Amino acid sequence: MSKKKENCGNEKLIPKNEWVSADEIQGEDETKILQHPILERCFQKINQEFNPKHKIAFVSMCTVTRPYRNSHKFKVFFDRGYNKNADVIVGSSEGIVPEEYWES
Repeated sequence: MSKKKENCGNEKLIPKNEWVSADEIQGEDETKILQHPILERCFQKINQEFNPKHKIAFVSMCTVTRPYRNSHKFKVFFDRGYNKNADVIVGSSEGIVPEEYWES
């Protein structure tokens, strides 16, 4: 019996009452989430609302660990304070995700 993780996070992008079930977006590949209309809504909202805080952005590919901040790569980045001089943005198959949306 596989144990599926339930959706979690904050409501910065989508109100909780509009979240879709994990079954609706999870599959053997990422096709379900990549083609789901909610992803486009998230992209649009990030595009409209994101305001960089720095002149420099550190862009890195995603990690398996969620939230990203708990991954070894980002833990080192934050522990050394590099994020104080740059916006931290993750590039993933789902799109570009600035740090302030990592929990969304």
